[in-house]
Amino acid sequence: MLLNKRIFGWMKWRFERRRIHRPEVLAALLADLQRLRPDHVVITGDLTNIGLEAEFAEAGVWLRRLGDRQFVSLVPGNHDAYVPEPWRAAWRHWKEYLESDGSKEALLPPAASFWELTDEYFPSVRIRGPIALVGVCTAQPVGVTRASGAVGARQLARLERILRELAATDLCRVVLLHHPPLPDDVAWRALTDSAAVREVLRRAGADLVLHGHAHLTMRAHLPGPDTPIPVVGVRSASDIGSAPDRVAQYHVYRIERAPGGPSLSASPFRMTMEIREYEAASGRFHYVSKEEL
Repeated sequence: MLLNKRIFGWMKWRFERRRIHRPEVLAALLADLQRLRPDHVVITGDLTNIGLEAEFAEAGVWLRRLGDRQFVSLVPGNHDAYVPEPWRAAWRHWKEYLESDGSKEALLPPAASFWELTDEYFPSVRIRGPIALVGVCTAQPVGVTRASGAVGARQLARLERILRELAATDLCRVVLLHHPPLPDDVAWRALTDSAAVREVLRRAGADLVLHGHAHLTMRAHLPGPDTPIPVVGVRSASDIGSAPDRVAQYHVYRIERAPGGPSLSASPFRMTMEIREYEAASGRFHYVSKEEL
């Protein structure tokens, strides 16, 4: 059944997606990032279409053009787990962008599956300046008609422990995952254990949650132990304009400690988000808006 899913995915790419997700948009994105020179780039998944080894290798080349592991962090999306590819054919191409700081070479056998990879690498923790990036894997191989994801009990337990340990520091905790951890999503594409994820966030807290998957700009807040946690979803960064609300965008975040010290009624961090959007006429990304989170 999963092999049939790849056939259907290829057909959708051949007759639809290849006209929407364009390399010239990604080239414009790279040029815009080089102009803005952000401190760090995070990617919330779906670098491949049907999870072929050639796609993983090509995406790895693009990642290295973007920057090294100190500059780029990545969590996988559902398209990156289209079928249960072995480690040697897929994830190894992105290893340095997935793993935690200071990770040693994973002792995975050559035929290790997606499942061993998830247990070995996630949640990942990367410290970049005053930010702690906590990467959660929601991607998993599912049936032909589904694009759902899950975190799983083992990863959830580690996520809660990590968030509690980071709460004792002065770092801003930014959680990265592909599927939105929000209620009321459509079942076939939803995060199946989103309620459990929200409960971990309610108990342990986080300062910001970033996701992809929906190909829409999304904003929400989830309850935290002290203050609400902003949750932001981003559009695809390669859509040339399949619809007005799906034209490629990316977000630029500025995070700084709020003046006045910690407070139980307000976030200890001041966060702003700038939206930048692709314009086909100029072939460039441009400023759209800025807002506080």
